[in-house]
Amino acid sequence: MTLVDGQNYYLQDATGGICLRLAAKTDEIALGDTIIGTGKRAEFRGMAQLGSGTFVKSSGLTLDAKPTTIAALTADDVCTYVQLKGLEITEIYDNNGQYANPNVTFKDADGKTIQLYKAVLPKNGDSWAFAVGDKVDVTAAVGTNNGTLQLRNTVADEIRAAGSVNDPITDGMIPDGALTVKEAGAITTKTENVSVVGQVVYHYGNAYNGAASISSIILEDVIGGEIYGFQVYDYANHANYKVGDVVKVTGTVSPYGGVPQMQSPAMEVVKAGVEAIPAQEITVSQMGADYLSEYVYIKDVTLGTYNASGSTPVTDATGSTKLFRVCRCPPILLRPTSRPCMPAAPPTTAPISSATAPAAIMSPM
Repeated sequence: MTLVDGQNYYLQDATGGICLRLAAKTDEIALGDTIIGTGKRAEFRGMAQLGSGTFVKSSGLTLDAKPTTIAALTADDVCTYVQLKGLEITEIYDNNGQYANPNVTFKDADGKTIQLYKAVLPKNGDSWAFAVGDKVDVTAAVGTNNGTLQLRNTVADEIRAAGSVNDPITDGMIPDGALTVKEAGAITTKTENVSVVGQVVYHYGNAYNGAASISSIILEDVIGGEIYGFQVYDYANHANYKVGDVVKVTGTVSPYGGVPQMQSPAMEVVKAGVEAIPAQEITVSQMGADYLSEYVYIKDVTLGTYNASGSTPVTDATGSTKLFRVCRCPPILLRPTSRPCMPAAPPTTAPISSATAPAAIMSPM
């Protein structure tokens, strides 16, 4: 479900999107739900519809927004879920306060514009939380009005200040007695029967017998506007930890190499398919305890001679550090991913330069 608006419910699957038009509004459908919609094929102002629709709740799909630009949007995107970043607000039209849901116009860096129709926009008191000139990131469904593409949103949280990080974990997701990743990361002695709630953001491991070996998971949360991380070692079950899922792990927390971690815990999914906290961009000089057990990336690095059984030097404009037993990568531009790169066979002594290196920081520098 990509949009909930009165009797209109936008649906998407792997093939595209369509509007399900129900006979009456329902509270049984929410943004992100999976349903089976049935109705008579129709069209309204250029939008494909299932008219006189009915639905049955279902499961199995997750709502993922496709990163795109205004210029790249086409009729094929109608009713699908997209994400546009770095948009400037050029107009908030609310008819002098008469509209509860204003029409908001955005402009991107290329000068392209698009309107968010009947925007669900947050307020600060009597004023809109955003103003003309503000830069925002928008996640929304694509609509159309007689061939003119527009955006539609369901909840205010789909409009955020540009570059802000989504907090994927609500207070209600952390049961009584469970710890946040920040609290778990502060444990200094072996502690049994600990439950920790966090979001899966990254898998990693070491080169082992000439191949990449995934063994560990990074959980994160946004607390007080800051990102905190916690390590889980679960070699046998790492594939069950899906990036984006909010999970609860229960087991024993013990410092390993001075870093608190939980080994082979019981794990349950609290909420699946949540937008994952992205890797934080830092420099080599910033690496330290403040980013311990967090998912980061460093731009424009030069990797020194590869050492499968030891440390590989990494240098950027601010300094040098080492990657420990990193899996080998071909000499290409790297971008942050949900897991470490897989082994390849580049020239043995050729450094990888001008790259972006994704990583999780394991221990204080």
